[in-house]
Amino acid sequence: MQPFNEKQLLEAISKGNEKAFEIFFLHYYPQVKGFITGLLQSPEEAEDISQDIFLMLWGNRSSLNTINNFKSYLFRVCKNAAYRHIERALLFKNYQQKQAEKIVSTPESNETDDKIQLRELELLVA
Repeated sequence: MQPFNEKQLLEAISKGNEKAFEIFFLHYYPQVKGFITGLLQSPEEAEDISQDIFLMLWGNRSSLNTINNFKSYLFRVCKNAAYRHIERALLFKNYQQKQAEKIVSTPESNETDDKIQLRELELLVA
């Protein structure tokens, strides 16, 4: 890959140059994905998050040329995205556990209710 001037590349991207973004993507994507894979230990999740980051960067391309230390910025974005993913996964796991606890406790109370209703029905029939 040819060396590039990062500042000029970011300037071109901020103006909507898709070819500049392609060069940028091909240069940084392996680094971003590798970094996130190291944090998450999941290449599949890292790939999804990496793609989301580049979509976000393209969506916010007009402000990319204002960033002074882009590489630092990029890896801060990666770290924050990975941590948000971990936080959401833990929240979801906690939610699932609470739902499972509700399901486990519900049959016992329903069983008790069923016994009471059966007893009342027996008394009415007798």
